[in-house]
Amino acid sequence: MKTTRETDNYLAKLKPGEFSRYITGDYTSEYSGITDYLNKYVGAHGLVLSDVIKDSLISSDYAYQLFNGHKTRPSRERLIPVCLAMHMDLDETNRALKLCKAGTLYSKDPRDAVIIVCINNKTFNVMAVNEMLSENGFEPLQGTVSL
Repeated sequence: MKTTRETDNYLAKLKPGEFSRYITGDYTSEYSGITDYLNKYVGAHGLVLSDVIKDSLISSDYAYQLFNGHKTRPSRERLIPVCLAMHMDLDETNRALKLCKAGTLYSKDPRDAVIIVCINNKTFNVMAVNEMLSENGFEPLQGTVSL
């Protein structure tokens, strides 16, 4: 999320024909979409894509489609495990969710709060997050498979 100063600077350079980008929220990202964001994150953090996909516990076919651009609007339930497998912090996870228009993690939602606590405590293992969700009476992340 941009600060007010960053937003003001953006608006100062904006041409009238580009205003729709501001209204739709596209100005908040230097990424062309979720695929661009995830691939740049993998590269910047020296991650191994096959390990990320394995650790996410989502279908490898689905995950590869997400990383190669065939899935541009993944469900929140499938994107969160990918973010966990990439060890993203809360801001990075919410940025990914925003890029998909999937709804950010919301601390006042009890299920989301469990996920937030896991992320903030660096519990990135998807099975451990699913166990914590189950222990607290919530459904595990959908689309994940048990090993």
